[in-house]
Amino acid sequence: MKITNIECYVLKGARGTVKGFHSSTGVRNTILVKTFTDNDIYGIGEAFCVGPDSATLHWVKYFEEQLIGQDPRRIEYLWARMYQGARIPPGSSGMAALSAIEMTLWDILGKSVNSPVYELLGGQFRDRVRGYDGAGGDTPEQLCEAIQKAIERGLTAIKTSPLPSNFRSLLWNDALAAVEERMKVVREKFGYSFDIALDTHAAIFEPSKTLEIEETVRQYKPLFMEDPIRMENYQAMADLRKKFHVPLATGECTFTKWQTGQLISLKAVDIFNPDICLVGGMLELKKIAANAEGNDLSIAPHNPMGPVATMANIHFAFSTPNFVILEHRGPTDIEKNIVINTPETKEGYFSLPQGPGWGIDLNMEYLKDYISSDYWHREEYFLEDGTPAHI
Repeated sequence: MKITNIECYVLKGARGTVKGFHSSTGVRNTILVKTFTDNDIYGIGEAFCVGPDSATLHWVKYFEEQLIGQDPRRIEYLWARMYQGARIPPGSSGMAALSAIEMTLWDILGKSVNSPVYELLGGQFRDRVRGYDGAGGDTPEQLCEAIQKAIERGLTAIKTSPLPSNFRSLLWNDALAAVEERMKVVREKFGYSFDIALDTHAAIFEPSKTLEIEETVRQYKPLFMEDPIRMENYQAMADLRKKFHVPLATGECTFTKWQTGQLISLKAVDIFNPDICLVGGMLELKKIAANAEGNDLSIAPHNPMGPVATMANIHFAFSTPNFVILEHRGPTDIEKNIVINTPETKEGYFSLPQGPGWGIDLNMEYLKDYISSDYWHREEYFLEDGTPAHI
């Protein structure tokens, strides 16, 4: 079996308007990749939309030149060809493309041996996979409304920001008071039988301020606190972890086993949340999980993505001992039409995938109506004095 070509589809509008905890990122695109072979087996994958996503398309075409004529089942070998072919670490757009292509190879491998991917990753470890979704709201009341909707969907956990979206315009003590009020109101209404994860989205520059947030929320028992500061400074993250009582989660912006290995060496993390669409794909995610398991650390994958990435993560979760919970967002009606057998939670959990490969497919007839050349650029956000803000 040989690879004949690789196609990349940029879809606009499939995932709807993306509202971040601290900003609106607009109508973010969905980037899907499809690898074809000479015996009519193909595989599908999803790339992280890093913005500008046009760069990811160029990386896909570059990697395609390396892979045409190769056996798609040689996943480790082809991963090395792509990564080393980039000469130096390829950055976010390059890793997004590599990750998506790598995912397609697992789909092909599973189909070629008539097996679900999780069976090729060590087999079924658990009976179901717990999921959580994001819940926003500037006021405590709005946040409670979003949580109530999640509960009505059967979810048992959500993730939100401890801060209101306007925190940058507040005096810091007022921002901390808002944190206290949000957490107090939510716990008084829903109690402690519902898990709440917190994400400051790396929007706080000063570690001392992040520590004040953690000290404020710890009595409310969050599931974890994600990216409390900018993730580039691993040592600062490690210093914070020593002082945190709340489990510290990070990893969504790390690439490969080498960067995550540094976080482990520095003892800078309790719960890893790498993104399969950015970290290097399934094989790299499994290696990271194994390293984490050897250091008594858990994995909760970052996944605000579409159904293809969600299904890949479900296969990972079913086969990985130290997995704890999977981020996901409910699919839009458009995504349900684009992806055949779109995965969804039932009573807060995903069930075991069925069928060879990922067990899903693309409805190309429906998909073609959303293919766009209108590429997405990440929104810029500025403080009142003109300073570029972390978002």
